[in-house]
Amino acid sequence: MRRLIISFGVLLLGFFTVVFFATQNGESKPQRPSTVTQSHLHLPFQPASRVELRSSPKKVFAHYFSPYPLSIDNRIPDEDYYSNNYLSPDGEKQRFLDKGGLLRQRPLPRAPVPNREMFTLTDLRHEIRLADAIGLDGFAYNILSLDGRHWKHLQRMLTLLRTEPTDFKVLLMPDMNAALRRKSDQFVAMVKRLADEPGLYRLQDGRLVIAPYLAERQSLAWWQQQRKLLEAEGIAVALFPVYHNWRKALKDEWQSSPTPGDVFYGVSNWGPRTVAGAEALDPNAKAAHEAGLKWMAPVATQDVRPKSLIFNEASNSGAFRALWAHAIEKDADWVHIITWNDYSESTEIEPSTRTGYAFYDLAAYYIQWFKLGKPPIVRDTLYAFYRVHETDMKPKDKRIRPMKVVGGVQPENEIELLAFLTAPGVLEIKINDQVHRHRAAAGITSFKVPLQPGTPEFRLLRDGNLVKSMAGKWVIHAQRPVHNLLYHGMSSGRIESDPEAALSPPWQIDPEPTMGLVRIANIRSPLSSLSNQLPLHIEFDESTGNGFGYSFLAPEKGKSLNLTLDLRLDMRGLTQTPIRLSLRNPQFKPLFELPLQLQSWKPYQALPDTETPVIQPPQLEAGQWYRVVITLAPQANDIVKATVYFQNVNGDILTPEPSTLDVSVSEYYHLAMETRSAKGSTGDIYIDNVTAEIVSSQPQ
Repeated sequence: MRRLIISFGVLLLGFFTVVFFATQNGESKPQRPSTVTQSHLHLPFQPASRVELRSSPKKVFAHYFSPYPLSIDNRIPDEDYYSNNYLSPDGEKQRFLDKGGLLRQRPLPRAPVPNREMFTLTDLRHEIRLADAIGLDGFAYNILSLDGRHWKHLQRMLTLLRTEPTDFKVLLMPDMNAALRRKSDQFVAMVKRLADEPGLYRLQDGRLVIAPYLAERQSLAWWQQQRKLLEAEGIAVALFPVYHNWRKALKDEWQSSPTPGDVFYGVSNWGPRTVAGAEALDPNAKAAHEAGLKWMAPVATQDVRPKSLIFNEASNSGAFRALWAHAIEKDADWVHIITWNDYSESTEIEPSTRTGYAFYDLAAYYIQWFKLGKPPIVRDTLYAFYRVHETDMKPKDKRIRPMKVVGGVQPENEIELLAFLTAPGVLEIKINDQVHRHRAAAGITSFKVPLQPGTPEFRLLRDGNLVKSMAGKWVIHAQRPVHNLLYHGMSSGRIESDPEAALSPPWQIDPEPTMGLVRIANIRSPLSSLSNQLPLHIEFDESTGNGFGYSFLAPEKGKSLNLTLDLRLDMRGLTQTPIRLSLRNPQFKPLFELPLQLQSWKPYQALPDTETPVIQPPQLEAGQWYRVVITLAPQANDIVKATVYFQNVNGDILTPEPSTLDVSVSEYYHLAMETRSAKGSTGDIYIDNVTAEIVSSQPQ
């Protein structure tokens, strides 16, 4: 049976309806998106290129903790290991019941991705791209074990870095309090197993940098011996140890021979989590430099440990900003962000369910400041940080014990509005009909008011006119079942990701791709920004094929899902389509296909012996941006109606005739973009503003 090509009329085949809406035939048509704009950047500053950031002699690494990947089991988020075990008080066989569960947040949830490549590779690739996008030089990978899943996770990361078009690196950080505490004699063997990996961070002279955590577990003489043993194996290394307190640990070594300056390249502390602790760090940079050592300054967001029932008072965003101030003002050589993803200690900057992108975006600003100088503020941006109850709240669930403050700073109960302003303005925090105001100068201002039950609102005004506003995402409670002393975060520059849709990061169809280079794009769609997904640039030639895609959860009855993506095709040397979009079910069976057609190409030719319906799109112009919108809406009769249309940069909706078809209902779907090799073909594909949002709708 030949493939069905649909461009006019109506075809009914099963349980799914796809409609192209026209703009001229009297039929109803989708409403045009409200705004088309050239400006869609979510940060308060203009980011420097990654080349500029990477060329700085100052380096920034984020601590990577392998127990908490994006997904543990590739299941629907409400049913996965994070939800059922780490976040639930009853999880892990009630091991953390009296703590209210092991964690207080998780990485942003995603729909299950297809079994085309190992899902851990999909997730690791996304984490690398996220970290690379804000100027991080690499991950300081905490080596917890010398075999098993944590070791394999490191190997997969290094495997990806062999092929990813990036100079993002891994800084080896053997954990001397984990496997190597008992097996310190395997230190040299561990380094030998990894030393040839191109994805490891090296100095310009070729030395492999190793930054062991809790280095005080071994003596200075022991570290000197390890360096000599590695040199005997032909492996030149630079040791950059991380201590809990390096000056105390090495105080008796300065008069010895060799000295710490003879053995180490640099030193670092694991560091404090409070504003006062940041100020106490100041002598370390000078002491390290006087000893001929580099200083790697620690920077952390906060520290809340449900498993230990303790927390440090981070003063909203105060500790994070104070630690960055130490690194910048005391001329640190490197920075160690603690952490990228240690959810058990709540120190993560990775985009997450309760801190959102707030600390991630702040890190982008301070990384650029640290490396290149203070960036001017070019966009008004508001950030908010607050807890969802007071620190002395008694948990409603009597089985759960309250947490205690440590670190020498008393608990604080405040709501913070952190404003990045291009010009002076009036900041407002409204809660329970009470409005607090503060006149702020241009620059960075932290404005705080007392915490109280309710939902805060945040505003920026100038000359009495509203400039920016942001409704608090988190309700503050007088009492809750569980103690949650995490500082929650949000940003006016970000569009909230929809957890109901749980859009995945991009995955690859082939585990050993021949698709060419896929990288973060350096150009963006001019259409209004809808997404937090990173823009992609795919380089295409006649030797490449394969593809990639995104996954998302299906809407329930009474709701609909809006899926959008912006695309641009810069193709040369082609006369027919090598690119197609397709909607696929969980088993990756195509439900319909959408070949992309340029005006100069021959009409699409259907392939024989396939039953997959094909929808003919409008002809597109090379080098132009288009928005593709697919809306899925479950119907009362167990079918799903889909509306598909293209929009150009002027906001005009292109005009194919209505078409419908039915396919099977699924729990979740995959949207795939596939390419086929074509002789003489070269070009680029750009993808931006990929988003999936579930909204309420009226049943049809």
